[in-house]
Amino acid sequence: MYQRMQVRETGWEDVYELQGGECLTLSQQGESRAFLWAPQRFCHTRKFENPTVAANELRSVVHACLISWASNYDRIVEQLSGGFDSAVLLSGLRRSLNPSQIICAHHITPGHEGDERDYARAAAAFSDCELVEYVLDPSDVCVADNIEMPTTSRPSFHVMTLTMQRAMASLAQERHADVIMAGHGGDQLFYNSPTPLTVADYFWRRHGLWRPIGTTKDRAIAIRSTIPAILVDAFQYGVRKQPYDPYQDYFQDAPFLNKEAFCAIDKDRFKHTWIKRADGIPPGKVDHILGVIDSQHCYHDPLDGRQSIDVVHPLISQPIFELCLAIPSYVLASGRLDRGLARQAFAKDVPPKILNRHTKGVTTRYFLEAFSHNAEFVRELLLDGELVNQKLILRDEIEPILMEHKPISLDCYFPFFSCIATEAWLRSVSNATPEPLSNAQRGTEVK
Repeated sequence: MYQRMQVRETGWEDVYELQGGECLTLSQQGESRAFLWAPQRFCHTRKFENPTVAANELRSVVHACLISWASNYDRIVEQLSGGFDSAVLLSGLRRSLNPSQIICAHHITPGHEGDERDYARAAAAFSDCELVEYVLDPSDVCVADNIEMPTTSRPSFHVMTLTMQRAMASLAQERHADVIMAGHGGDQLFYNSPTPLTVADYFWRRHGLWRPIGTTKDRAIAIRSTIPAILVDAFQYGVRKQPYDPYQDYFQDAPFLNKEAFCAIDKDRFKHTWIKRADGIPPGKVDHILGVIDSQHCYHDPLDGRQSIDVVHPLISQPIFELCLAIPSYVLASGRLDRGLARQAFAKDVPPKILNRHTKGVTTRYFLEAFSHNAEFVRELLLDGELVNQKLILRDEIEPILMEHKPISLDCYFPFFSCIATEAWLRSVSNATPEPLSNAQRGTEVK
């Protein structure tokens, strides 16, 4: 239902993940867990109510982190998407490295919505860096081959993204680079969120309904909503301070998911501890904390186990986390474009073509075509798989997608590919797990 969800549990029984900021203490008395770092402690300051002060501090901290990361490497390949965050990353790297030390890589996927080369070219030219463009062909994706991977602790989307990762790794090796960097995490940290709750946060903090008309209008334009709709939420969560559950719209429904099975799940069990302990935090900032949690899915993105190049996402750095959490959501989201404060902060570092961009490139068509090229294998994988066998997904509902090439709606897009990732993981686990010993073998070993 949500493949990127950050939870302590893994796909292995009695194997648990140590989460970000968490400390596990082992002693003669047993084991204990505690969070030594939590986002709540940074959300109460009023230091950054002024957008100019906040923007200056954001630019300073981000550049300091990027300069620090860059100092560890001699030659860098940056995955330059053409979006705002990767342009910010490039500008920060250029503050300490010369152009010959940075190779920008831009992949092109099918469809106009996946073609961002004009933006990538503008960013590379702005920083005077080389740009390498390569076309990703969906027919190169082979899900069957990608299953033959080192077994991970839980299902991963890598079965569909491995071609992208290998292309980046090959380029880095050819150019003798020792790291691949990307601007992942910027959406979550700089608060690219469609939520109307930034206005609720304004009411929550300022206890008044008479000032934020301009803020409400800007937010309505930014998320393509209406002023009355935003004010309803603002009154409910900002004035009356009703409890806000950021997980209420978190799970993606799809007709092929067994409602009975999923309704039986205690979803509270899977809520992150940081959200459970978010009492007294404005609702928009709770939504921001959920974004910080989500950004951690970038920490482990396995390649194919046969390369030794670092993969680093420098925007996901603790000082940037802490600063962004300390800035109110309505300051982060100021203006009529997403990530308004960040756009103000890096206005001199990003080409105008990208700074004023209000669209994002998507790879939906690439993955749908990749599925089409792997339809026969995926059909067998899912219809004969454990999810159908255990009745977690409904065969009658998913079969038309697999057999009749029924279009996949955007609402079903991620649940569908998560099913593929889960079955691929189960298949890899099955292939990697030794056969159990027979009774005769056990008897021989005992002797």
